[in-house]
Amino acid sequence: MARRLDVLATQATRNRPGGELDSRERFLSRLREAKWSLLEIIVLAVILSLSINILSSLIFDLAGRRFFYFASIGTITLCLAYSTIRQTKDRQFDGRIGASFIIGPENRPIDLRGYRFSEKFSSLIVSAFSENPALARQWDREPVSSMLELTDEGVRLVDNSGAKLTRELVEYMTLERMATHLTDYFNQAGIPENLLVTRGRADIPDVLLSNRFMELFSRDRSDRPDFPEEGGPANTRTVTAWSRSGGYYSRFGLPLPHKSTVTRGNDGSLRISCPAFKASISVGFYGTNEYIPFDLLKYQAGNPDPRRIKCYSVSLIVKVSANRSFILGGRGWNNHLWVESFIDSLREEFDVEAYIKRINWPMVSAILHGIDCQAQVVNSELATEQEDAPDSEEASSAPGVDVSGAEGSQSASEAGE
Repeated sequence: MARRLDVLATQATRNRPGGELDSRERFLSRLREAKWSLLEIIVLAVILSLSINILSSLIFDLAGRRFFYFASIGTITLCLAYSTIRQTKDRQFDGRIGASFIIGPENRPIDLRGYRFSEKFSSLIVSAFSENPALARQWDREPVSSMLELTDEGVRLVDNSGAKLTRELVEYMTLERMATHLTDYFNQAGIPENLLVTRGRADIPDVLLSNRFMELFSRDRSDRPDFPEEGGPANTRTVTAWSRSGGYYSRFGLPLPHKSTVTRGNDGSLRISCPAFKASISVGFYGTNEYIPFDLLKYQAGNPDPRRIKCYSVSLIVKVSANRSFILGGRGWNNHLWVESFIDSLREEFDVEAYIKRINWPMVSAILHGIDCQAQVVNSELATEQEDAPDSEEASSAPGVDVSGAEGSQSASEAGE
């Protein structure tokens, strides 16, 4: 089992820039190691206590039985408390994963080829708007470009419809990515199904009702006009599907360790509670712009004038706190280590900087710049050749030379002969 999990972790980090998980993201693995370190400390403490038996006997003879018992219990308690706190102090993870999406001149997303977050964001927006035009009207009436308003007091942030739709879509993309990742993780790790629980639409009503994209895309196909023939009993095992009109369906099922719950927090974050840890995921979007290289937009976005498009920054705030009770006495650690590889998969798919590094854009940009320069040289040479026409053509078309008259005189002289 442990070997399978090592292989799984290696596969999850193979394509990540840097090659390995960030040390902060492996906090659960470190806590599992700290658990065994704590046991080693306890064993060493027992051995040490036996080695100072002579000294304790001397204290017992001098101070008396009762004082000795209280002093021993207090000393052992303080040592255990100190060791436990020291070994489990890094039980929290607080990270931010940045992403970016591009809005074109017509207020529709433009995808960057190879950047999976951008491609998914664009396709889901188009699909949702084609099936539910009311969402498109809200998006166009209050676009994300109008979130920041200039007032006499400065810049005011407006939480308009475009901002709400953006946050809901990114949250849905995160949930869908989590469901896919957990399914693959538990299958490859060989964890029995009786140790897992699958949370569907009916199990998370507070999340479903507050996320319009999740409610739309995971709704049964028999209840959606865009899927008139695909929602029958014969196709109930379909995981994902696209309708001819562009509608998107994804059956939602989130496998989690037994006794895990998914709820909506008071602050609007997504809360996941497991025996080993508690996690919260929230989306931060404030209408701020994201820097993406000018040439990358020109070539990848397919827009000849990148100045007409806008790049926005959106972030995922991920917080995980491990339970101390599980650290000391919990079992089934392998069932909960998925959170580390999931954070890494989010960073690989969402982070625009990771995408730029993955495609090695600085080198590609230099090559494309050289090709553009060479094309300009070739075009300049062709233009020069067209201007420098042959002398014969210039003579035949030069003003003041009456070629027809010369030919007529020659014909007349031949006729006189």
